[in-house]
Amino acid sequence: MSVVLTVPPLNDTELAFRSACSVCPELRDRTWIRSAEIPEYSAKTGIDLDRLTPVPLSENLSEDQFFEPGTNIAIFRHLRYLPAVLHSHRFFELSYVLSGTCRNQIGTELLSMQAGDICIIAPGTEHALSAFSEDAVIYNVLIRSSTFESAFFGTLSERDVLSAFFSHALYNPASTSHILFRTALDEQLSAVFLQLYQEQESNLKYRRRLMDNILTGFFILLLRSHEQHIILPDTANPGQDDDNLFYLLNYIQANYTHVTVRELADFFHYSERQISRLIKEHTGMNFPDLIRRLKLRRSAELLINPDLSVNTVMESVGYADLSSFYKAFKSFYGMTPAQYRQAHQASDIVPS
Repeated sequence: MSVVLTVPPLNDTELAFRSACSVCPELRDRTWIRSAEIPEYSAKTGIDLDRLTPVPLSENLSEDQFFEPGTNIAIFRHLRYLPAVLHSHRFFELSYVLSGTCRNQIGTELLSMQAGDICIIAPGTEHALSAFSEDAVIYNVLIRSSTFESAFFGTLSERDVLSAFFSHALYNPASTSHILFRTALDEQLSAVFLQLYQEQESNLKYRRRLMDNILTGFFILLLRSHEQHIILPDTANPGQDDDNLFYLLNYIQANYTHVTVRELADFFHYSERQISRLIKEHTGMNFPDLIRRLKLRRSAELLINPDLSVNTVMESVGYADLSSFYKAFKSFYGMTPAQYRQAHQASDIVPS
């Protein structure tokens, strides 16, 4: 699927902001500024920065400032050369970099985002995104939090990483700030996104309902192809252990065939000792036992399919030696893989 992206020329507002940055390089060099500083920079540049944008450059933004009545989604192309004004709002924001690069200050963490990166920011999180190159094409998808559960949540599994993020953001707001996916400009994703944007710009019947469905499909494709390509907030604070446990277990479930404690420690910014402690405390198992359980439960699910050979099942769950697989399986289930398959041949019950 080929997607042709056109980089638009700078519009009048972007040209004015670029002029302001030329006069006062601080506007470009600082990773974020406060809205209270805008009058000072307006005086320095001779440009009324606050009046350039359709929405005031304020720190607390409400849904009513952005959403049409009855809509759950609003999409805006991010203005290039717009100063990075630190702000928060009561809705979710998904920033999608289609071309170029940008900086995204989220709380105390500064993200360098590149083409293909998708960052979802939770309501109430202070952040400031800035792009100071003419090739940057960045869209901000705003999603109502007040109607999120009824509009989108039912189609996402409560066991996936996005559902965990949205649940934390809606019901325990202090527990999460953002989640970043590096998609390397997945063409299928960008094509679906552009379809979403084109639908917004149309005046066709059922436009709002279709936009909700397209965004749901976008989330599902994001999970299908990039659930293993997430970057999580720094979790070095021990007080965040419980809040980030779901992400840790989800990562293990997605990568159980090959994941190591060292890889988990590097990915989640913990020590190997902390990772092992968390797993033991919250699952009652040590890491090798948890991995063995995941492998054998998955192998039991696959064995129900008579079209898959035992060798294929063994390899798909990460075992390299048939003898070791048979021994581990019999110890766990009390029967060999062949006996298990025979016993469940006509059953579609998922093994426990």
